[in-house]
Amino acid sequence: MSLFKNWGFRITVLYVGFALLILGMVFVSSMSREDLVSTNYYDNEIAYEKRIQAIKRTKKLEQKPTWNISERAMTVVFPEPISQITGGTLTLYRASDADRDIVVPLKLDSLRSQAIDLQKALPGMWRAKLEWKSENNDYYLEDVIYIE
Repeated sequence: MSLFKNWGFRITVLYVGFALLILGMVFVSSMSREDLVSTNYYDNEIAYEKRIQAIKRTKKLEQKPTWNISERAMTVVFPEPISQITGGTLTLYRASDADRDIVVPLKLDSLRSQAIDLQKALPGMWRAKLEWKSENNDYYLEDVIYIE
């Protein structure tokens, strides 16, 4: 009588195979990184009402800032109707690795634009988060961009 014809042996092989599969999955999941979106997420959550108001103000703008990506560089351009920008930041958020996030303070040139070097940015999907202040009002624009 062959071992594979014995139903007890087949069940044992099935259980051992399942146990090895589970142990393999536990090992793989324990080796993966788990980054929080933000290390101070609680403080960010409390201030989220201000973010909602900034998003609403941005949606009311007739012309919104734009970004152009070409040859490992990004240019952020603010249209004329947006008056005196007193500060802000551009955050390029990398969901897969928090250590790769890029935060750039806004320093616009005379053409109301700013160039950002993307040489150190990994290719792939990024979330661009643009925050700025104009006439004592906060604005916020967010979009998904792809860097090649």
